[in-house]
Amino acid sequence: MGFIDWAFDVAAAHPDLTGALIDVDGEWLDILLPDGRTFRFRPGQMIDGSKPEPVRRKLLDRLISIGVARAESAPAESAPAESAPAESAFPASGSPASSNPGSSAPGIDAASDRSSGPESFDEDPPEDEPSAVAAERLEPLDTSSGESVLAHIMPIVRSADYFVASHDHARDDSMIYVPLTSFVGAGIAIDGRDLITPMYFSDAERLGLPTDIVGFFQQALMHLRTSDLANGQPSVQVQPGTLAGAQIFEFAGPPSYQSSWFMDVEMALTVAESLSSVHDDGLALFVPASRDLAFVVMADDPHLAPLFQYLSRATTDAESIYPLPHVVTGDGWSEWIPMNDHPAARILSKIRARSRAAIYSVQEREMRTWPNDFGKLAPFEVIRDGALTSSATRWTSLDGFGSVPDAEYIDFVRQRSPHPWDAETSDRVRLRTQVARDVWHEGMSPMHNVWPPRWNVAGFPDDAQMAALKEASTREF
Repeated sequence: MGFIDWAFDVAAAHPDLTGALIDVDGEWLDILLPDGRTFRFRPGQMIDGSKPEPVRRKLLDRLISIGVARAESAPAESAPAESAPAESAFPASGSPASSNPGSSAPGIDAASDRSSGPESFDEDPPEDEPSAVAAERLEPLDTSSGESVLAHIMPIVRSADYFVASHDHARDDSMIYVPLTSFVGAGIAIDGRDLITPMYFSDAERLGLPTDIVGFFQQALMHLRTSDLANGQPSVQVQPGTLAGAQIFEFAGPPSYQSSWFMDVEMALTVAESLSSVHDDGLALFVPASRDLAFVVMADDPHLAPLFQYLSRATTDAESIYPLPHVVTGDGWSEWIPMNDHPAARILSKIRARSRAAIYSVQEREMRTWPNDFGKLAPFEVIRDGALTSSATRWTSLDGFGSVPDAEYIDFVRQRSPHPWDAETSDRVRLRTQVARDVWHEGMSPMHNVWPPRWNVAGFPDDAQMAALKEASTREF
Protein backbone atom coordinates (compact mmCIF):
# COMPACT_ATOMS: atom_id res chain seq x y z
CA MET A 1 0.00 0.00 0.00
CA GLY A 2 1.37 3.41 -0.98
CA PHE A 3 1.79 6.22 1.54
CA ILE A 4 -1.10 8.26 0.16
CA ASP A 5 -3.40 5.21 0.25
CA TRP A 6 -2.43 4.62 3.87
CA ALA A 7 -3.11 8.30 4.64
CA PHE A 8 -6.50 8.00 2.96
CA ASP A 9 -7.45 5.04 5.18
CA VAL A 10 -6.37 6.88 8.33
CA ALA A 11 -8.31 9.98 7.30
CA ALA A 12 -11.42 7.93 6.53
CA ALA A 13 -11.36 6.54 10.09
CA HIS A 14 -10.77 9.90 11.78
CA PRO A 15 -13.76 10.86 13.98
CA ASP A 16 -13.56 14.52 12.91
CA LEU A 17 -14.14 13.47 9.29
CA THR A 18 -17.33 11.49 9.81
CA GLY A 19 -19.57 12.32 6.85
CA ALA A 20 -16.79 14.19 5.02
CA LEU A 21 -15.86 13.55 1.40
CA ILE A 22 -12.20 12.61 1.00
CA ASP A 23 -10.39 12.48 -2.33
CA VAL A 24 -6.83 11.81 -3.45
CA ASP A 25 -5.24 14.17 -5.96
CA GLY A 26 -1.71 12.96 -6.56
CA GLU A 27 0.11 13.58 -3.27
CA TRP A 28 -2.72 15.71 -1.89
CA LEU A 29 -5.64 14.79 0.34
CA ASP A 30 -8.67 16.95 -0.50
CA ILE A 31 -11.34 17.05 2.20
CA LEU A 32 -14.84 18.49 2.00
CA LEU A 33 -16.49 18.68 5.42
CA PRO A 34 -20.25 18.17 5.84
CA ASP A 35 -20.70 21.86 6.70
CA GLY A 36 -19.17 22.94 3.38
CA ARG A 37 -15.69 23.90 4.62
CA THR A 38 -12.66 22.45 2.84
CA PHE A 39 -8.96 21.92 3.35
CA ARG A 40 -6.17 20.04 1.63
CA PHE A 41 -2.61 19.05 2.48
CA ARG A 42 0.21 16.73 1.41
CA PRO A 43 0.82 14.12 4.15
CA GLY A 44 4.02 12.90 2.48
CA GLN A 45 5.71 16.27 2.92
CA MET A 46 4.70 16.65 6.56
CA ILE A 47 5.27 13.13 7.92
CA ASP A 48 8.42 11.01 7.77
CA GLY A 49 7.36 7.81 6.03
CA SER A 50 10.16 5.83 7.67
CA LYS A 51 8.65 6.28 11.13
CA PRO A 52 6.76 3.36 12.73
CA GLU A 53 3.13 3.18 11.71
CA PRO A 54 1.69 4.12 15.14
CA VAL A 55 3.86 7.26 15.16
CA ARG A 56 2.81 8.21 11.63
CA ARG A 57 -0.86 7.59 12.49
CA LYS A 58 -0.67 9.82 15.58
CA LEU A 59 0.95 12.64 13.59
CA LEU A 60 -1.58 12.37 10.78
CA ASP A 61 -4.49 12.38 13.23
CA ARG A 62 -3.12 15.64 14.72
CA LEU A 63 -2.72 17.20 11.27
CA ILE A 64 -6.29 16.31 10.37
CA SER A 65 -7.63 17.82 13.62
CA ILE A 66 -5.71 21.02 12.92
CA GLY A 67 -6.98 21.07 9.34
CA VAL A 68 -10.59 20.68 10.49
CA ALA A 69 -10.19 23.53 12.98
CA ARG A 70 -8.70 25.85 10.34
CA ALA A 71 -10.82 24.76 7.35
CA GLU A 72 -12.35 27.54 5.28
CA SER A 73 -15.74 27.72 3.63
CA ALA A 74 -15.86 26.47 0.07
CA PRO A 75 -17.19 28.68 -2.74
CA ALA A 76 -20.99 28.70 -2.91
CA GLU A 77 -21.13 26.68 -6.12
CA SER A 78 -19.22 23.75 -4.58
CA ALA A 79 -20.99 23.65 -1.22
CA PRO A 80 -22.47 20.20 -0.53
CA ALA A 81 -26.15 19.58 -0.87
CA GLU A 82 -28.18 19.02 2.25
CA SER A 83 -27.68 15.60 3.74
CA ALA A 84 -27.89 13.69 6.98
CA PRO A 85 -26.26 15.13 10.12
CA ALA A 86 -22.51 14.74 10.27
CA GLU A 87 -22.59 12.72 13.45
CA SER A 88 -24.26 9.79 11.72
CA ALA A 89 -23.44 8.16 8.42
CA PHE A 90 -27.15 7.48 7.92
CA PRO A 91 -30.16 9.66 8.72
CA ALA A 92 -31.56 8.97 12.16
CA SER A 93 -34.35 6.44 12.54
CA GLY A 94 -37.60 7.84 11.24
CA SER A 95 -35.93 10.95 9.84
CA PRO A 96 -36.08 11.16 6.05
CA ALA A 97 -33.28 12.62 4.02
CA SER A 98 -33.59 16.38 3.73
CA SER A 99 -36.20 17.49 1.27
CA ASN A 100 -35.22 19.20 -1.92
CA PRO A 101 -37.47 22.25 -2.41
CA GLY A 102 -36.16 22.75 -5.93
CA SER A 103 -37.16 19.30 -7.07
CA SER A 104 -40.10 19.06 -9.42
CA ALA A 105 -40.57 15.36 -8.67
CA PRO A 106 -43.31 14.80 -6.09
CA GLY A 107 -43.30 12.10 -3.46
CA ILE A 108 -44.58 8.82 -4.81
CA ASP A 109 -47.61 7.12 -3.28
CA ALA A 110 -47.30 3.91 -5.25
CA ALA A 111 -50.29 1.62 -4.94
CA SER A 112 -49.72 -1.89 -6.21
CA ASP A 113 -51.92 -2.75 -9.18
CA ARG A 114 -50.52 -6.27 -9.48
CA SER A 115 -52.19 -9.37 -8.23
CA SER A 116 -50.60 -10.65 -5.68
CA GLY A 117 -27.80 -5.82 1.61
CA PRO A 118 -11.91 5.12 2.25
CA GLU A 119 -10.72 4.70 -1.22
CA SER A 120 -8.45 1.84 -0.18
CA PHE A 121 -9.15 -1.43 1.60
CA ASP A 122 -6.23 -3.78 1.32
CA GLU A 123 -6.26 -4.95 4.90
CA ASP A 124 -8.24 -7.84 6.30
CA PRO A 125 -11.85 -7.18 7.30
CA PRO A 126 -12.39 -6.11 10.90
CA GLU A 127 -12.75 -8.66 13.67
CA ASP A 128 -16.31 -9.88 14.15
CA GLU A 129 -18.31 -7.69 16.47
CA PRO A 130 -20.99 -9.03 18.85
CA SER A 131 -23.78 -10.48 16.79
CA ALA A 132 -26.52 -8.10 15.77
CA VAL A 133 -28.84 -11.09 16.07
CA ALA A 134 -28.18 -11.34 19.79
CA ALA A 135 -28.56 -7.59 20.21
CA GLU A 136 -31.97 -7.61 18.57
CA ARG A 137 -33.36 -10.76 20.18
CA LEU A 138 -33.20 -9.60 23.80
CA GLU A 139 -35.96 -11.80 25.19
CA PRO A 140 -38.12 -14.79 24.19
CA LEU A 141 -41.52 -14.25 22.63
CA ASP A 142 -43.85 -13.05 25.34
CA THR A 143 -47.02 -14.67 24.04
CA SER A 144 -48.71 -18.05 24.06
CA SER A 145 -51.07 -17.42 21.16
CA GLY A 146 -50.01 -18.22 17.62
CA GLU A 147 -52.82 -16.07 16.24
CA SER A 148 -51.65 -13.02 18.20
CA VAL A 149 -48.13 -13.54 16.86
CA LEU A 150 -49.32 -13.70 13.26
CA ALA A 151 -51.13 -10.42 13.78
CA HIS A 152 -47.83 -8.67 14.53
CA ILE A 153 -45.31 -10.17 12.12
CA MET A 154 -43.33 -7.94 9.78
CA PRO A 155 -40.63 -8.66 7.19
CA ILE A 156 -37.06 -7.61 7.95
CA VAL A 157 -34.23 -7.25 5.41
CA ARG A 158 -30.64 -7.84 6.51
CA SER A 159 -27.29 -8.87 5.05
CA ALA A 160 -26.69 -12.58 4.58
CA ASP A 161 -24.34 -12.96 7.56
CA TYR A 162 -27.12 -11.86 9.94
CA PHE A 163 -29.20 -14.90 9.00
CA VAL A 164 -26.30 -17.32 8.54
CA ALA A 165 -25.16 -16.63 12.09
CA SER A 166 -28.59 -17.67 13.42
CA HIS A 167 -28.13 -21.35 12.52
CA ASP A 168 -28.02 -23.73 15.48
CA HIS A 169 -27.24 -27.14 14.02
CA ALA A 170 -27.32 -28.85 17.40
CA ARG A 171 -31.02 -27.91 17.68
CA ASP A 172 -31.69 -27.91 13.93
CA ASP A 173 -32.97 -24.36 14.22
CA SER A 174 -32.49 -20.96 12.60
CA MET A 175 -34.34 -17.78 11.87
CA ILE A 176 -37.11 -18.03 9.33
CA TYR A 177 -35.61 -16.39 6.23
CA VAL A 178 -35.21 -16.50 2.46
CA PRO A 179 -32.38 -15.15 0.26
CA LEU A 180 -33.31 -12.17 -1.91
CA THR A 181 -29.90 -11.86 -3.60
CA SER A 182 -26.56 -13.58 -3.13
CA PHE A 183 -25.84 -11.30 -0.16
CA VAL A 184 -29.18 -9.93 1.09
CA GLY A 185 -32.02 -11.85 2.70
CA ALA A 186 -35.44 -11.34 4.26
CA GLY A 187 -36.67 -12.70 7.56
CA ILE A 188 -39.74 -12.59 9.78
CA ALA A 189 -39.94 -10.57 12.99
CA ILE A 190 -42.55 -9.98 15.65
CA ASP A 191 -43.14 -6.25 15.91
CA GLY A 192 -43.32 -5.34 19.58
CA ARG A 193 -43.83 -1.92 21.04
CA ASP A 194 -40.18 -1.55 22.03
CA LEU A 195 -38.54 -4.59 20.48
CA ILE A 196 -38.15 -6.25 17.10
CA THR A 197 -37.87 -10.00 17.70
CA PRO A 198 -36.62 -12.16 14.80
CA MET A 199 -38.71 -15.31 14.51
CA TYR A 200 -37.12 -18.77 14.55
CA PHE A 201 -38.55 -22.05 13.32
CA SER A 202 -38.57 -23.25 16.94
CA ASP A 203 -40.78 -20.26 17.84
CA ALA A 204 -43.33 -21.28 15.22
CA GLU A 205 -43.31 -24.87 16.45
CA ARG A 206 -43.69 -23.79 20.08
CA LEU A 207 -46.67 -21.65 19.17
CA GLY A 208 -48.31 -24.39 17.16
CA LEU A 209 -47.96 -22.52 13.87
CA PRO A 210 -47.37 -24.31 10.57
CA THR A 211 -43.80 -23.74 9.39
CA ASP A 212 -45.04 -22.52 6.03
CA ILE A 213 -42.46 -19.96 4.87
CA VAL A 214 -44.61 -18.77 1.97
CA GLY A 215 -47.57 -18.14 4.26
CA PHE A 216 -45.45 -16.28 6.81
CA PHE A 217 -44.01 -13.95 4.20
CA GLN A 218 -47.34 -13.32 2.51
CA GLN A 219 -48.86 -12.20 5.79
CA ALA A 220 -45.80 -10.16 6.80
CA LEU A 221 -45.82 -8.44 3.41
CA MET A 222 -49.51 -7.63 3.78
CA HIS A 223 -48.79 -6.02 7.15
CA LEU A 224 -45.98 -3.96 5.62
CA ARG A 225 -48.18 -2.75 2.79
CA THR A 226 -51.10 -1.85 5.04
CA SER A 227 -49.04 -0.25 7.80
CA ASP A 228 -49.82 3.22 6.41
CA LEU A 229 -52.93 3.00 4.29
CA ALA A 230 -53.47 5.77 1.75
CA ASN A 231 -56.85 6.12 0.03
CA GLY A 232 -57.76 2.68 1.31
CA GLN A 233 -55.12 0.98 -0.85
CA PRO A 234 -51.95 -0.83 0.16
CA SER A 235 -49.16 1.60 -0.68
CA VAL A 236 -45.61 2.72 -0.15
CA GLN A 237 -44.48 6.28 0.54
CA VAL A 238 -41.33 7.33 -1.35
CA GLN A 239 -40.16 10.85 -0.55
CA PRO A 240 -37.65 12.95 -2.54
CA GLY A 241 -34.57 14.34 -0.85
CA THR A 242 -30.82 14.78 -1.28
CA LEU A 243 -27.89 12.84 0.11
CA ALA A 244 -24.28 13.85 -0.62
CA GLY A 245 -25.57 15.96 -3.51
CA ALA A 246 -27.52 13.14 -5.17
CA GLN A 247 -31.27 13.26 -5.59
CA ILE A 248 -32.71 10.24 -3.83
CA PHE A 249 -36.20 8.89 -3.23
CA GLU A 250 -36.36 7.46 0.24
CA PHE A 251 -38.76 4.85 1.57
CA ALA A 252 -40.37 6.88 4.33
CA GLY A 253 -41.75 4.19 6.61
CA PRO A 254 -42.90 2.45 8.59
CA PRO A 255 -40.30 3.41 11.24
CA SER A 256 -37.61 0.76 11.75
CA TYR A 257 -38.84 -1.12 8.66
CA GLN A 258 -37.80 1.16 5.80
CA SER A 259 -35.42 -1.47 4.42
CA SER A 260 -38.19 -4.08 4.47
CA TRP A 261 -39.54 -2.71 1.18
CA PHE A 262 -36.55 -4.31 -0.52
CA MET A 263 -38.30 -7.66 -0.23
CA ASP A 264 -41.44 -6.34 -1.99
CA VAL A 265 -40.47 -6.86 -5.63
CA GLU A 266 -43.93 -6.00 -6.92
CA MET A 267 -44.02 -2.65 -5.17
CA ALA A 268 -40.41 -1.97 -6.20
CA LEU A 269 -41.40 -2.50 -9.83
CA THR A 270 -44.20 0.04 -9.39
CA VAL A 271 -41.78 2.56 -7.89
CA ALA A 272 -39.23 1.97 -10.67
CA GLU A 273 -41.84 2.47 -13.38
CA SER A 274 -43.14 5.65 -11.72
CA LEU A 275 -39.67 7.17 -11.41
CA SER A 276 -38.60 6.16 -14.91
CA SER A 277 -41.70 7.80 -16.38
CA VAL A 278 -40.63 11.21 -15.01
CA HIS A 279 -36.89 10.76 -15.57
CA ASP A 280 -36.76 10.14 -19.33
CA ASP A 281 -36.90 6.36 -18.95
CA GLY A 282 -33.86 6.42 -16.68
CA LEU A 283 -32.71 3.36 -14.75
CA ALA A 284 -33.83 3.28 -11.11
CA LEU A 285 -31.25 1.90 -8.66
CA PHE A 286 -32.43 0.59 -5.28
CA VAL A 287 -30.02 0.74 -2.34
CA PRO A 288 -30.65 -1.26 0.87
CA ALA A 289 -28.23 0.89 2.84
CA SER A 290 -29.24 0.32 6.45
CA ARG A 291 -32.17 -0.84 8.50
CA ASP A 292 -33.66 2.65 8.51
CA LEU A 293 -32.44 3.84 5.12
CA ALA A 294 -33.51 2.32 1.82
CA PHE A 295 -33.75 4.56 -1.20
CA VAL A 296 -33.80 4.85 -4.98
CA VAL A 297 -31.36 6.92 -7.05
CA MET A 298 -31.30 7.25 -10.82
CA ALA A 299 -28.32 5.70 -12.60
CA ASP A 300 -27.57 8.91 -14.48
CA ASP A 301 -27.34 11.04 -11.33
CA PRO A 302 -24.01 12.95 -11.58
CA HIS A 303 -23.40 12.58 -7.83
CA LEU A 304 -23.29 8.78 -7.61
CA ALA A 305 -19.60 8.72 -6.67
CA PRO A 306 -19.96 11.19 -3.73
CA LEU A 307 -23.14 9.41 -2.64
CA PHE A 308 -21.50 6.00 -2.32
CA GLN A 309 -18.32 7.51 -0.91
CA TYR A 310 -20.60 8.88 1.81
CA LEU A 311 -22.29 5.53 2.39
CA SER A 312 -18.97 3.69 2.50
CA ARG A 313 -18.20 5.22 5.89
CA ALA A 314 -20.76 2.99 7.58
CA THR A 315 -20.29 -0.38 5.86
CA THR A 316 -19.04 -1.90 9.13
CA ASP A 317 -21.78 -0.30 11.22
CA ALA A 318 -24.18 -2.72 12.89
CA GLU A 319 -27.11 -1.02 11.15
CA SER A 320 -25.61 -1.40 7.69
CA ILE A 321 -27.11 -3.94 5.30
CA TYR A 322 -25.57 -3.95 1.81
CA PRO A 323 -25.22 -0.35 0.55
CA LEU A 324 -24.86 -1.13 -3.15
CA PRO A 325 -27.18 -0.34 -6.08
CA HIS A 326 -29.61 -2.97 -7.38
CA VAL A 327 -31.92 -3.19 -10.38
CA VAL A 328 -35.35 -4.80 -10.08
CA THR A 329 -37.07 -6.89 -12.76
CA GLY A 330 -39.95 -9.31 -12.73
CA ASP A 331 -37.43 -12.04 -11.85
CA GLY A 332 -36.19 -10.20 -8.75
CA TRP A 333 -33.00 -8.29 -7.93
CA SER A 334 -29.62 -8.05 -9.60
CA GLU A 335 -26.69 -5.96 -8.42
CA TRP A 336 -25.84 -3.05 -10.71
CA ILE A 337 -22.13 -3.01 -11.54
CA PRO A 338 -21.05 -0.17 -13.87
CA MET A 339 -18.20 -0.26 -16.36
CA ASN A 340 -14.72 0.30 -14.93
CA ASP A 341 -14.50 3.83 -16.32
CA HIS A 342 -17.69 4.95 -14.57
CA PRO A 343 -17.04 7.71 -11.96
CA ALA A 344 -18.55 5.54 -9.21
CA ALA A 345 -16.84 2.28 -10.21
CA ARG A 346 -13.92 2.69 -7.83
CA ILE A 347 -15.90 3.36 -4.67
CA LEU A 348 -18.53 0.75 -5.54
CA SER A 349 -15.81 -1.87 -5.97
CA LYS A 350 -14.47 -0.91 -2.55
CA ILE A 351 -17.85 -1.23 -0.83
CA ARG A 352 -18.58 -4.47 -2.65
CA ALA A 353 -15.31 -6.09 -1.58
CA ARG A 354 -15.60 -4.85 2.01
CA SER A 355 -19.21 -5.99 2.39
CA ARG A 356 -18.70 -9.40 0.84
CA ALA A 357 -15.53 -10.01 2.84
CA ALA A 358 -17.43 -9.45 6.08
CA ILE A 359 -20.28 -11.72 4.97
CA TYR A 360 -18.02 -14.57 3.82
CA SER A 361 -15.98 -14.30 7.01
CA VAL A 362 -19.09 -15.10 9.05
CA GLN A 363 -20.11 -17.87 6.66
CA GLU A 364 -16.71 -19.53 6.93
CA ARG A 365 -16.75 -19.27 10.72
CA GLU A 366 -20.24 -20.75 10.95
CA MET A 367 -19.60 -23.58 8.49
CA ARG A 368 -16.70 -24.78 10.65
CA THR A 369 -19.23 -25.46 13.41
CA TRP A 370 -21.50 -27.59 11.22
CA PRO A 371 -21.34 -31.39 11.53
CA ASN A 372 -20.68 -31.74 7.78
CA ASP A 373 -17.24 -32.49 6.38
CA PHE A 374 -16.86 -29.61 3.95
CA GLY A 375 -13.16 -30.19 3.37
CA LYS A 376 -11.08 -27.07 2.72
CA LEU A 377 -13.02 -23.81 3.15
CA ALA A 378 -11.04 -21.35 1.07
CA PRO A 379 -11.34 -17.77 2.38
CA PHE A 380 -12.48 -14.65 0.54
CA GLU A 381 -9.63 -12.16 0.05
CA VAL A 382 -9.66 -8.47 -0.88
CA ILE A 383 -7.11 -7.41 -3.50
CA ARG A 384 -6.23 -4.37 -5.58
CA ASP A 385 -6.97 -4.62 -9.29
CA GLY A 386 -5.45 -1.47 -10.74
CA ALA A 387 -7.53 1.48 -9.56
CA LEU A 388 -10.33 -0.85 -8.46
CA THR A 389 -10.74 -3.21 -5.55
CA SER A 390 -11.48 -6.83 -6.34
CA SER A 391 -11.78 -10.16 -4.58
CA ALA A 392 -9.92 -13.40 -4.93
CA THR A 393 -9.64 -16.85 -3.44
CA ARG A 394 -6.84 -19.40 -3.49
CA TRP A 395 -6.76 -23.13 -4.18
CA THR A 396 -3.59 -25.18 -3.80
CA SER A 397 -2.54 -28.67 -4.80
CA LEU A 398 -2.45 -29.64 -1.10
CA ASP A 399 -6.05 -28.64 -0.37
CA GLY A 400 -7.61 -31.93 -1.43
CA PHE A 401 -11.34 -31.21 -1.75
CA GLY A 402 -13.53 -28.39 -0.48
CA SER A 403 -15.06 -25.16 -1.70
CA VAL A 404 -14.27 -21.58 -2.65
CA PRO A 405 -16.40 -18.42 -2.21
CA ASP A 406 -17.84 -16.65 -5.23
CA ALA A 407 -14.89 -14.25 -5.64
CA GLU A 408 -13.96 -12.42 -8.83
CA TYR A 409 -10.58 -14.16 -9.23
CA ILE A 410 -9.13 -17.51 -8.26
CA ASP A 411 -5.47 -18.48 -7.86
CA PHE A 412 -4.50 -22.07 -8.59
CA VAL A 413 -1.20 -22.80 -6.89
CA ARG A 414 0.67 -26.06 -7.43
CA GLN A 415 3.05 -26.32 -4.51
CA ARG A 416 6.37 -28.13 -4.73
CA SER A 417 6.15 -31.64 -3.38
CA PRO A 418 7.84 -32.17 0.00
CA HIS A 419 9.04 -35.59 -1.15
CA PRO A 420 12.54 -35.66 -2.68
CA TRP A 421 11.57 -38.38 -5.13
CA ASP A 422 8.72 -36.29 -6.56
CA ALA A 423 10.01 -34.00 -9.30
CA GLU A 424 6.76 -32.01 -9.57
CA THR A 425 7.57 -28.30 -9.72
CA SER A 426 5.57 -25.37 -8.36
CA ASP A 427 3.21 -23.51 -10.66
CA ARG A 428 0.61 -20.75 -10.39
CA VAL A 429 -2.13 -19.05 -12.41
CA ARG A 430 -4.69 -16.36 -11.59
CA LEU A 431 -7.82 -15.86 -13.69
CA ARG A 432 -11.41 -14.79 -13.38
CA THR A 433 -13.42 -17.35 -11.44
CA GLN A 434 -16.22 -17.50 -14.01
CA VAL A 435 -13.63 -18.24 -16.70
CA ALA A 436 -12.06 -20.93 -14.53
CA ARG A 437 -15.44 -22.61 -14.11
CA ASP A 438 -15.90 -22.59 -17.85
CA VAL A 439 -12.44 -23.99 -18.63
CA TRP A 440 -12.25 -26.50 -15.75
CA HIS A 441 -15.96 -27.27 -15.51
CA GLU A 442 -15.34 -30.83 -14.37
CA GLY A 443 -13.46 -29.59 -11.32
CA MET A 444 -15.82 -26.83 -10.09
CA SER A 445 -19.54 -27.15 -9.43
CA PRO A 446 -22.15 -25.14 -7.50
CA MET A 447 -22.39 -26.00 -3.82
CA HIS A 448 -26.02 -26.72 -2.97
CA ASN A 449 -27.89 -25.65 0.18
CA VAL A 450 -25.24 -23.07 1.05
CA TRP A 451 -25.77 -19.30 1.03
CA PRO A 452 -24.00 -17.01 0.12
CA PRO A 453 -22.88 -19.00 -2.92
CA ARG A 454 -19.81 -21.21 -2.86
CA TRP A 455 -18.31 -23.58 -5.43
CA ASN A 456 -17.19 -27.16 -4.82
CA VAL A 457 -13.63 -27.90 -5.94
CA ALA A 458 -12.64 -31.49 -6.61
CA GLY A 459 -8.90 -32.05 -6.49
CA PHE A 460 -6.46 -29.93 -8.47
CA PRO A 461 -6.04 -29.31 -12.22
CA ASP A 462 -3.58 -31.62 -13.98
CA ASP A 463 -0.84 -30.34 -16.29
CA ALA A 464 -3.11 -30.08 -19.33
CA GLN A 465 -5.83 -28.34 -17.35
CA MET A 466 -3.33 -25.91 -15.84
CA ALA A 467 -2.10 -25.11 -19.34
CA ALA A 468 -5.69 -24.44 -20.45
CA LEU A 469 -6.30 -22.21 -17.43
CA LYS A 470 -3.14 -20.22 -18.19
CA GLU A 471 -4.19 -19.74 -21.78
CA ALA A 472 -7.54 -18.40 -20.60
CA SER A 473 -6.06 -16.12 -17.91
CA THR A 474 -6.51 -12.99 -20.05
CA ARG A 475 -10.18 -13.64 -20.74
CA GLU A 476 -12.75 -11.32 -19.19
CA PHE A 477 -15.71 -13.62 -19.85
